[in-house]
Amino acid sequence: MLIDRQIEQLGLVVPCIKENFKNSTYDLTIGEIFPMGTESKESGRGLNEYWLEPSSMVAVRTTEKVVLPSHVTGLATLVTSLTHDGLLCLNVGVIDPGYDGHISAFLVNFSSRPRKIALNHRLLRVLFFTHNTVQKLEPLKNQKATYQSFLKNKASNEFSNTFLDSAGLTELARKSAWKVVLDAFFSKWINVVSVLIAVLSLAVAVITYLSASQ
Repeated sequence: MLIDRQIEQLGLVVPCIKENFKNSTYDLTIGEIFPMGTESKESGRGLNEYWLEPSSMVAVRTTEKVVLPSHVTGLATLVTSLTHDGLLCLNVGVIDPGYDGHISAFLVNFSSRPRKIALNHRLLRVLFFTHNTVQKLEPLKNQKATYQSFLKNKASNEFSNTFLDSAGLTELARKSAWKVVLDAFFSKWINVVSVLIAVLSLAVAVITYLSASQ
């Protein structure tokens, strides 16, 4: 595994700030904040901080770029301070060799309190591992402007600002409730009709029997 000076010498993180080294890892910081759903359209860009409400989501982009050669793989995890605050990151994990660009994270607040998300706060701890050179490398370079547009579109058009889409769940619950009521109604009447048919059949049989007896 690569540590401090090796990370800097290989240019794996740009810009590489010495204060962000922590033992054997490097801490990437928040460089841009993208609120979700309608909040994205209302707030626009250029936020310095954002209060993430309980059960809400926000997208963020790192200040730093990660630039990996063909013999290095990165592994990103959410910093412990954020996990202790009840935040979960939905998309951290392996950073492939050949990647060149910023890292994004979709954060969810599972705590019962609003949590502050601010620029330059520590976001992801990254470990860098060396391995044999990948022969059939598939490099990926994310230009900053393109990546910004991608994240902004995702945040504003494809996600609700809550982890579970409350409006969608409400509509689903309403439809389900009506289905239960209607099913119960028709089920009840089917049972009633079945009983009436049975009673009428019995009555007809009795009348027929009595008529035959006379």
